[in-house]
Amino acid sequence: MGENDARLRKWEEQRFSGKTDTYWYTQTKESICVRIPMKRKGTRAKDLDIIIGNETLKVRDRISDTVLCEGTFPSKFLGAGKPKGPPLRVRKDDSMWTLAEDTVTLDLEKGIAEFWHSLFEGERKEAPAS
Repeated sequence: MGENDARLRKWEEQRFSGKTDTYWYTQTKESICVRIPMKRKGTRAKDLDIIIGNETLKVRDRISDTVLCEGTFPSKFLGAGKPKGPPLRVRKDDSMWTLAEDTVTLDLEKGIAEFWHSLFEGERKEAPAS
């Protein structure tokens, strides 16, 4: 990979990544990595409800009964002035999550290799740090 290719890839990853008050994510064309820091120290895997659907995601802390991350994946962008396309999907059976050092990390495998404009439909996010 040439220097220009590496710069373009880094630019794409930053452009199509984001963060909110409760989580942040990065992506490649093939996958999205979501990180959710736990507010409650000592969280164990059995304290969490994590439901990865083909078109939805929900992460809930059972102990505090707090939803940490929830939504429907965005609709495919078909172009300005055009109706929304079908929802983007992940391959739930090929996706996984881990809990380490009080952070949940979800590795979501996309159904089709392409960059998503956001993690969830209607998501408001901050610009990633440079």
